Amino acid sequence: MEQSTADRVDLREIIEQADRFGTRVLAGDPDGVEVLGVEMLGLDDLARATTGSLVIATLPAGEAPRAYQIDIAVRRVISADAAALTGDIALSETSLTLARRGSLVVLGADAAPSELAVFVDRLVRRGAAGALSRAEHAIEAVSRVAEAGAPDIRSAILDAASAALGVELRIDEVAGVRWTEADAVCIGEVPIGRLVAERDDPAVSIARPVIASVLSRAASRESQDRFGPVRSRADLIVELLFAESSRIDGL
Repeated sequence: MEQSTADRVDLREIIEQADRFGTRVLAGDPDGVEVLGVEMLGLDDLARATTGSLVIATLPAGEAPRAYQIDIAVRRVISADAAALTGDIALSETSLTLARRGSLVVLGADAAPSELAVFVDRLVRRGAAGALSRAEHAIEAVSRVAEAGAPDIRSAILDAASAALGVELRIDEVAGVRWTEADAVCIGEVPIGRLVAERDDPAVSIARPVIASVLSRAASRESQDRFGPVRSRADLIVELLFAESSRIDGL
């Protein structure tokens, strides 16, 4: 896959966005590492890696590389000044030492190389496809949290959405919000505020109405769980007060 240089993206952001692929740090510090693109290269072709790229090493089917081959691969990627290396590889102590000395970040991932490459390419390009990918990731994250039913569900949803988008989200409890507005957070049809972001970008704009809707449903359920029994007792008292005598016997 050819390198994309339309924009720069921090490696830490890529790792956080790609958690669905089981992406994890095996060596090095990803903070502050800029990724200019992504490349898929065979283990023997890593010397051709482009500066600043995230290199995904591909392996022949059914063949596990030997330790010395991984050592050579790490040396080649360091020499190419690539941003990071990932692939279905196991690092020996020698490989880990080489990566640390060369300030190379090595990642593990459970996804197929092609899937990870397409995802990273979308993030780096920062275009419509990248925005959709980030928005989908955020929506999936808040849906999982909502289904899990954390004790402080609203905070948990906001934390998950903020982490997935890389932008802090919060509920701004202001007056004058209409329940029909896309960013309104409501309990039933009663607005309690609007969902606001620290900064806007296309991914936030796409995901915000869905996240606001999930927050509204969570807030409504939270309110129902907290006050539902009280309301039921109040309804019963009102019904007893206004019921006919024949109906009271039945109650």
